[in-house]
Amino acid sequence: MELKQINKSPFTEAKFLELVKKLSNQNDFEEFKKGYCIDGGVLYNIGNRDYVDYRPSLKTTQKLLEKRYVTSLQLDSLTYEQVKDLLNNKQYEDVMIKKSDYSISLDLPNNYDLYLENLGKKKRHELKRKKLCILGEMKELGPNSQRLHQEMYEYASERVDKILCIGKEWSGCDSSDDLLIFKDHDALYDHLVSIIDNETILLVKGSRSTRMDKIADKLKK
Repeated sequence: MELKQINKSPFTEAKFLELVKKLSNQNDFEEFKKGYCIDGGVLYNIGNRDYVDYRPSLKTTQKLLEKRYVTSLQLDSLTYEQVKDLLNNKQYEDVMIKKSDYSISLDLPNNYDLYLENLGKKKRHELKRKKLCILGEMKELGPNSQRLHQEMYEYASERVDKILCIGKEWSGCDSSDDLLIFKDHDALYDHLVSIIDNETILLVKGSRSTRMDKIADKLKK
């Protein structure tokens, strides 16, 4: 499974490998096979490991390596299966394997419905709960106020279903229909209680001067 994922990854595509040649530790080398090069009788990976996480599988034999005058291999970012294949196809006098970091392989479902099916009942329930953000405007931000309100909206909109706001600064946001702006606390509260239930998750936040605590206190009753 891991080798199939690696050989289909962007890191093993010819176009990407061509670009990372410029980042190789070797300056003057002869290309051996896809993703590999020879420099001074040593077989290397093409591309600095700081930029390449996975290596294409190397299919070679003792005879081919000898024909290209390869005397040793210095390879990195290989999986256990890739190392095993190399050891099966060539006899080595000395082999040194150094483990320096880990690459996690995730077998992800093909769609969101399959993802939900694999979750436990409690986690599925949490995902389906409605999430609302209740925000007052941020005060004393000076000339950066509009930009910071826009950034706050963009951050929140990726994490909740609706954003309910009070304050003129929110009106300048480039937003979609997930942002609702109200003239006062009463109007916001009346709308809020009409769309929530006991399962709704709420975040109430704002500058002290916006008195968002009024809404929080009413919700506690």
